[in-house]
Amino acid sequence: MTKRKNDESAYSPALLIILLILLWIFASNVMGGIVPLLWKLLYWIATGAITGLIVRGSSYDLLKNGLLGFAGGILGGALVRFFGLHFLYHIPLVGLLVVGILGAVTLVYAMRIFVDKNFAR
Repeated sequence: MTKRKNDESAYSPALLIILLILLWIFASNVMGGIVPLLWKLLYWIATGAITGLIVRGSSYDLLKNGLLGFAGGILGGALVRFFGLHFLYHIPLVGLLVVGILGAVTLVYAMRIFVDKNFAR
């Protein structure tokens, strides 16, 4: 056996990309319920991260971003229905993000007003 220089891996990045694509195709065809859930999780995390940038100046950790995005999506959906802003749902890809950010920012500021002035700082 020959010794590799600098302990380089025998696998190329192209092989890893091909395996990830095959895994994605398998997951979307066989386990159809997992892929939409992953997209929702990504939306929630992005919503929480953007909300953190707006109200705090920096993002929270991954779990807090996801929880804030989830709660913001629920509250944002209620606010959109209450004020009749249903057109926001028809904006592709961005509409759900805007609704979630609207709800999450409202949630953070409501918690700061009514519960604790240092909430989510």
